[in-house]
Amino acid sequence: MSPTEKAVKRQRPADASQDAKAGRSKRLKTDVILHKGDAAVALSEKKKKKQASEWSLDLVFRGNIFNIDPVFSVDEKYLFLSRGDAVQVYSLATQRPVKTLTMKDSSHVTGLQLVPSDPQHLYISTHSGRLIQWDWDAGRETTSRGNFVKVSLLEVVPLKVPDEEKQRMAYFAVKTKGARCHIAVNTDWTQRKDAPETVVFDTANVITHLKVVQGGQFIVACARQQLIIGTLSPKSKETGTFDDYEWREYRLPVKHITCLDVRESQIAVIGENTTMTIDIAIGDASGVILVYNNVLSSISREGTSGLPLLQRLHWHREAVASLRWSRDGNYISSGGKESVLVFWQLDSGRRNFLPHLSSPIRSITLSSVGALYAVQFADRSITVISATELNSVATIDGLQLPSSLEALVDINDRSVERSLGAGLPAILHPRQPEQLLLASPSGDSSSLTFLQTFNIQTGLQVARQALARTNVTVLNKGPEGTPILPPNVEFMELSGNGQCLATIDSWSPHQKDVEPSLGPLLDNAQLQKRKEVFLKFWHWSEAQGIWELATRVETPHLALSGEAVQILSLKARSDRSEFVTLGSDLTIKVWQPTARYTTSAKSQSRSNTMEHTWKNLTSIDLSYAGHDITTGAMSFSEDGSILAVGLKNAVHLIDTRQWSVYCSRQVFSADSIRSVEFQGRYLIILSEQSLAVWNVVDDVIQTPATPASSSSGSFKNIALAVDSSTDTFAVVTKTLGANLPSQPSRKTTHSITVYSTSTMTPLSESGLENAPIKFLADPNNGGYIAIDVAANLWRFSHPNRNIQALAESSEESGRQLSAVGAGLDNIFRRAGQKTLEQTRSIQQPTTPTLKLENLGGIFDRAPPFALPPATALFKDVVNALVSSS
Repeated sequence: MSPTEKAVKRQRPADASQDAKAGRSKRLKTDVILHKGDAAVALSEKKKKKQASEWSLDLVFRGNIFNIDPVFSVDEKYLFLSRGDAVQVYSLATQRPVKTLTMKDSSHVTGLQLVPSDPQHLYISTHSGRLIQWDWDAGRETTSRGNFVKVSLLEVVPLKVPDEEKQRMAYFAVKTKGARCHIAVNTDWTQRKDAPETVVFDTANVITHLKVVQGGQFIVACARQQLIIGTLSPKSKETGTFDDYEWREYRLPVKHITCLDVRESQIAVIGENTTMTIDIAIGDASGVILVYNNVLSSISREGTSGLPLLQRLHWHREAVASLRWSRDGNYISSGGKESVLVFWQLDSGRRNFLPHLSSPIRSITLSSVGALYAVQFADRSITVISATELNSVATIDGLQLPSSLEALVDINDRSVERSLGAGLPAILHPRQPEQLLLASPSGDSSSLTFLQTFNIQTGLQVARQALARTNVTVLNKGPEGTPILPPNVEFMELSGNGQCLATIDSWSPHQKDVEPSLGPLLDNAQLQKRKEVFLKFWHWSEAQGIWELATRVETPHLALSGEAVQILSLKARSDRSEFVTLGSDLTIKVWQPTARYTTSAKSQSRSNTMEHTWKNLTSIDLSYAGHDITTGAMSFSEDGSILAVGLKNAVHLIDTRQWSVYCSRQVFSADSIRSVEFQGRYLIILSEQSLAVWNVVDDVIQTPATPASSSSGSFKNIALAVDSSTDTFAVVTKTLGANLPSQPSRKTTHSITVYSTSTMTPLSESGLENAPIKFLADPNNGGYIAIDVAANLWRFSHPNRNIQALAESSEESGRQLSAVGAGLDNIFRRAGQKTLEQTRSIQQPTTPTLKLENLGGIFDRAPPFALPPATALFKDVVNALVSSS
């Protein structure tokens, strides 16, 4: 039956990119709505229009810690770290962020510097080409400089100029111009914005590291195998121009320089003259560390052609990612992919280890006093370690996701290729909705092997544990040198009571490992035969505070030829502990727990010894729906009585009491179904180009407004979520701009559109700055949550709903759910049975009481300066009031 309703065209804003930058919601004109039948009624009431316009898109927190060396304050009380287009000031005493310095032009931070002699100012370089001097305590910019677009390295150094009492803050920058690199110096940029800079060195080699020591008297730089040292001329030092250096280049016995650190120290005091020197430590791509001591005395002697090597240290089996001198010069700390922090004692040659860290090490930062280390890991977390006791002082975690969309596809492993529509496995805890559970990688790998539990209200990590085999601290290379990749978690679902977790992970061998047996020319189908798939069931242990593995099912869907079948979807039943899987063999398997008792515990109490194992007790064959199907979607109704399965362009409704197919219906003419979601009696069906709403009780399909292709660009629907608390559903759309001759590539934008389920009209639309990789409904607070490729968490919600309207909608939804449950039961002739919704609806009303401890838990969970935003606190107060009624 084709719908008879008139489709409403959704007006898409032409300036979507501007709306995304402004971060505000744009209301759509909805003068015509759809009702059952052919009636169309105009909405002209100001109140309803105002409610539609109150949807807003808010940034909850920036979840990604960017790979930029953090900086300690001089007093070691604060740590400055990059959060993309902002710098976060983190208090080590309270272990909470106390301030955020946001860039005015929304440009990403590329470097941080803090000078010990100027502790109140933080120097920030941005991707847009600005160098900014921030008064971080006051939270304002004091000075900025442009023309920094092609700067790759930057050092801010205090210079002592003759006849001037106050030190100058000069910058030394490595810039690229064509195929050449040069080092530029500017000593007056804080006094004059138009102060010119001077190029002091030019080379055809790519400079990868830069250090400026002893007040600009010496510049140490590194290219691929070259160590470059510049010494300030006496004349330039006397005049204070710092524009003339004498340069020496040394070719080192290394494969490729990966890190550099320079230490300046005093070696002798003769009268009023102090002799200074520098020590250099260099890390190599092969894992070697070269130590050069008292370098200045070596280069000052005439006739020397090289640097005297003090020590050659080798423990790392791969490249040294970072190294640091201790303040006294007795130790060197280093780290790399081995997830081990190594401390080298230079006098005795001994090594101390801090092993089994959470992820490979990216960088090591030492405080100005030398009492604290800040170790940044590949999983985008930072741990502050005491230099004396080697224990953790503070840990800062973000959302541990691949930092860009390109990182979601690993060219070395086809099994971990993921589409934007599928997104990353992430769910909100049904009983603790402030907790977000998501699959995360162990480090630089794009394979998702860990479960991260993150509190979206406080922005802090709650827990992290492995879901699949990991090789964080073990040798991750085979005999032939090929990487051993960990499995990849593809699906994750929680039961309605939050006690059972189901995950699906897969693993494929490296292509080079199977070439001897299958040949060098392999396609995806041949690699699929060697693929391993595991379905795992976990039970929450309250005593241990972790998810314990209860059952592991190897190859849950098996083909006739014997290889594992790809899993297309995994869903949890809403009314009981039950999971269903859909395989590419077009078979649905129902997994249910069965009780079991251990032999040694038969004499004990059954309540203490009973465990559960998960088994497949029922299967449904849908092979009649077609063949060669690579995508599928499933959704349970709110009362669990129906399972909707979307395959190709048709939807199949399954009675979960008999586990039989009740009816099948073609929804779209050609599009393949991407997602299906139930909301009461309505089933929302989404494809790349179409959107439909099926009233399964009245058997009526309606078509809401869908974006139409025009000369300005084409669109594609990529994600769907439903929110019963607001009686809405939302669609994420990707729009490709027009192909203009003046632009080398077409501009892509993403937007979220919220529809009313009852009227099927668009209520509001807002653009996203980055592509979303996960889109979820938040039934507890009302609205939707989007996680983008930069690990930012956005909330698209209706914040100005009053408590009375919220209570009324809750009461009304209870009555609707009761009617819906009866309607769904009538489909399968179960009118005489009482559903969960009917049981709730006949409960006696209670007198609303507000417990003060509920509010205390909201405002006392953190210090005042570390509380969540005001919008989040308001929603928590509203939820406390509603839950007390």
